Amino acid sequence: MKNTTTNKKVLITGVGRYKLGSNNSAARFFVEQGAKVTITDPKQTRELAAGLKHLKGLKATYHLGGYRATDFKSADLIIKNQGNRSLDPFLRIAERKGIEVTTDVGAFMALAPPVPTVGITGTRGKSTTTALLGEMIAASGCASYVGGNMKVSPLNFLDKLWRDHLHGRCAAVTLELSSWLLEGWKKEGIAPAIAVITNIFPDHLNTYPSYAAYINAKAEIFAAQDKDGIVVLNRENKETRKLASRCHGQIFWFSRRPFVGRGAFVRNGKIVWRDKKEETVARLSGVRYLSGEHNLENILAAVAAAKLLGIENKAIVKTLRSFKGLPDRQEFVREFRGVRYINDTTATSPDGVVAALRRFGPKGKKIVLIAGGKDKELDFRAMAAEIKKRVALLILFDGTGTEKLIKELKRTGAKFDLVPIVKNMRTAVKLAAGEAKRNDVVLLSPGAASFGLFQNEFDRGAQFVKCVKSL
Repeated sequence: MKNTTTNKKVLITGVGRYKLGSNNSAARFFVEQGAKVTITDPKQTRELAAGLKHLKGLKATYHLGGYRATDFKSADLIIKNQGNRSLDPFLRIAERKGIEVTTDVGAFMALAPPVPTVGITGTRGKSTTTALLGEMIAASGCASYVGGNMKVSPLNFLDKLWRDHLHGRCAAVTLELSSWLLEGWKKEGIAPAIAVITNIFPDHLNTYPSYAAYINAKAEIFAAQDKDGIVVLNRENKETRKLASRCHGQIFWFSRRPFVGRGAFVRNGKIVWRDKKEETVARLSGVRYLSGEHNLENILAAVAAAKLLGIENKAIVKTLRSFKGLPDRQEFVREFRGVRYINDTTATSPDGVVAALRRFGPKGKKIVLIAGGKDKELDFRAMAAEIKKRVALLILFDGTGTEKLIKELKRTGAKFDLVPIVKNMRTAVKLAAGEAKRNDVVLLSPGAASFGLFQNEFDRGAQFVKCVKSL
């Protein structure tokens, strides 16, 4: 890889929590490339202790406790912290001076060798689809590199990817991309060869001016593609169907039902792929661990991308038999006294809760739901209706989202008298365990943000798992 950053002044706008995550990885990468790195964060040193330990010994300048306009004016390159809107006024200062602004993933895309790259975004299912496709690539015998919005920056494997490319080894990259990571890609002129959008539902409306703005951010995944680009879209989702008219390249679809056109679908219990010809890829009976309609769509999205990469069916089938899913996403934690405990902490929007309730709450099953938290300016009507239908006991975390949910529950006529409002996970799990009986399910599926009570959704999930395992 050609070094283009020696002696450049690079500004990293945040200390990350995870060692291999975006900001910390970018800081290490650019220091190793010989850049003059400054790390800035509005939080004080004591608040950043968990992240700073991952940067110990790094030869960088630290400006903590607030942003400085001079840092943004003097940089050659700025790596922005995704989703942090307090940065916007400072980034505008830099952009007016013509300073390059990107993310760690944007930097990776600009520096990566010409190997097959699949970018996956969506409101729900992008993590599972990304991991599943990564496993399919590995099962095919190619080197599989997976990163992005899943605690692993692709800058961590950029050098190794170049070595594989220069030695002629088969390699492919799969990136999970949030809407925040995609902002600016059209302007930067970057796009994956294959762009996958799993679905789009209202989310993060506390950080976007409108639902349309959120959709436009998602659409940047293919905005810079030319006629040779490929986009894989969900035929079951109204928003992704609309995006087809905005694509510049080839469009492939996936659907739980047969359709006319190119893509992946289900017919008579089989996953079918149709491009120039039609073929059966796998039987649904061979999918061992991933269940539910939402996971079927994740599977179809991954299959479509795998077929477009030229992966053989036997590698796809092998992966579908062995893939057990990801932590924090409808994750089975344990069974205790006949009660199953499920961690679905990444369901941070109401549509995710609806999917979980439909999977774990068929007739005859009693669900004890732990939900609620901070509002993201979302609509809780569908979630309230599903709770009324499938939930026997509801436990809610304190927060603005909880207040909205309670109002919607009252409108549905749901009879949840004296719903317990709790401020910590220990109390929530203790209450749930005390009420649940044999064959019941205790489900953590919040439908809201974690902030105020937890560091993030992963901290919330980790606390749930710890409390459940201590029962």
